[in-house]
Parts: sequence; structure tokens; C-alpha cells
Amino acid sequence: MKTKQAIYLLIMTCILISCSGQTTKSNDPVVYANANDPELEKAKQDALSKLDYFIKSFNTHSNDTVYQYSLKVDFIDNGEHEHMWISLDKIDNGQFQGLLGNEPAIVKNIKLGDFVKITKDQIEDWIIFDTKTNNWEGGYSVKVLQNRQK
Repeated sequence: MKTKQAIYLLIMTCILISCSGQTTKSNDPVVYANANDPELEKAKQDALSKLDYFIKSFNTHSNDTVYQYSLKVDFIDNGEHEHMWISLDKIDNGQFQGLLGNEPAIVKNIKLGDFVKITKDQIEDWIIFDTKTNNWEGGYSVKVLQNRQK
């Protein structure tokens, strides 16, 4: 049981670090998955089906410090893929802008804290974190990975 709790706490710590826009070295674990993992693909589809809700919430609360917004993105470097979180700062002309919240382990063309711009088609998941209640919405891929640790 302690292992499950530790893994859960590790995953939640990664989420909080990503949502906070931290730019110092992270100790986020690398979780490997098959490219066509059906559970993660379903999680992505679920997240994308509710992406308009995320965008509306961000637009409503973008100047509010209670809510923190993060997006999971597939970053590619020389054919290698790494799925990492960005802390969203702005949506402008269809571009989502923010800071990379993870230390890359595979891709070498980006680093923790880098400012990145992405388009909607690069988004794989999203999280809205409420700093007052410590509750979060979204995180569909996180839920899949948590369930695998049970």
C-alpha cells in the first residue's frame, strides 16, 4: 500500500510543479508507454472533447491566481517523442503560450522553464488546478497512470 501512496504522491507532485510554472530542476519521473496505448489514446480523446471547457475557464480566470492551467503536449525532436506539461500563460490567435513544466529526458531541443507556443492540435491533455481547495479537473492521462499503480 505504501508504494501506491508514494506513486500517487509523486504523480500529484508532478502536476503541482507543472501547474505552478516552476522553472528550477524538477525530479519528475519518466513514465514510458506504448505509442498506441489504447487507454492513453482514450484519455486524450476525452480531454480533447472537453478542451473548449478548459479554454472558456482559462479565458474567464486568466487573471485569477486561484486557478492554474496546464496543457500536456507531445514534443518531438529528431523523431523522438516526449509528452510533457506546460503551465499556460496566454492564449493568443490560436496559440497557447506558457512555460515548460518538466525536465525533458528524451528530447534535447527544449528545457525546463522554456517559453513555448503550441497550437490546439498539439494538445493531448489539460488540468485546471484550484490552489484554494487543491482539487483539479481534467488530467485524463494522469488518471490512467494512477489507475495502473493500484
